[in-house]
Amino acid sequence: MKLANVTPKTKIRHRNEINHTFSVLPLPARRILFMAIAQIDSKRLIEQGQVFRITANEYAMIADIDISVAYKQMKDGANELQHSVISIPKSQLLEPLYRPGQFHFPVKVKKNTPDSIRSMNLTEYCDYVESEGYIDISFTRVIEPYICRLADGFTTQVLLSAARLTETNASSLYQLIRKNISSGKVSYFDIGVDELKDELNLYRIDEGEKIYIHAQFKDFNRDFLKKNVDTINRVTEIKDLSFDIVERVARKATRLRFSYSVERDIESEGDTDGKPEIMKGKGKKSEC
Repeated sequence: MKLANVTPKTKIRHRNEINHTFSVLPLPARRILFMAIAQIDSKRLIEQGQVFRITANEYAMIADIDISVAYKQMKDGANELQHSVISIPKSQLLEPLYRPGQFHFPVKVKKNTPDSIRSMNLTEYCDYVESEGYIDISFTRVIEPYICRLADGFTTQVLLSAARLTETNASSLYQLIRKNISSGKVSYFDIGVDELKDELNLYRIDEGEKIYIHAQFKDFNRDFLKKNVDTINRVTEIKDLSFDIVERVARKATRLRFSYSVERDIESEGDTDGKPEIMKGKGKKSEC
């Protein structure tokens, strides 16, 4: 599709394996990437040598920012995106998509290296032309299975929402909610607190040990959850977003339930991979 024709229903789709990479990208790079993916038919193979163009006017309109800011972000974002990589366990790698007449290199994974990680570039090149106000992007062949010919295991996001969430944490939480919606959890999902922090990259590795940020739930609630839930409710098509504590261990919150609704006129058929789950009840309200 053409970015000039973007509407509140315009979606972007990508395999779940690269959600982590997207959630840690700087804002300008993330916006450019999403605007390029929006131009892809996720059910079809990208044409060989296909280039995706984003103009400054399109960028400003979709991100809802001033045109002068768009120029600055596009310049920075093109450089950031070209130097960005996806890192995926080799055991989870997808085969490159085959084109007639092209030699096919199968992915070979040694059985004795289960912890091996492969890092791959997202783009072949990013051309930024300041005088004419546009960026041209070409994706690498290895990224293609993660953004086109999608059949299952993918996340669907609304382009305008994804592009207008300026905070990384809010963007990561929104992406996680959309991942669950795409898997059929159309009104709620439960998740462990530590699992949630893993999904949102809220940890650091210190001498080989994983240390979670906001170790106390009351701090996590105050500094992360409430703020980003409010942002998502205000900016995106996700409405009535809230969370409850549904499990405690030794009085410590260990499991949460996120509940939400989605604006009906924005969703469309094919936005979920799985069968919608029926809401069977909610846990107790959080007292924090």
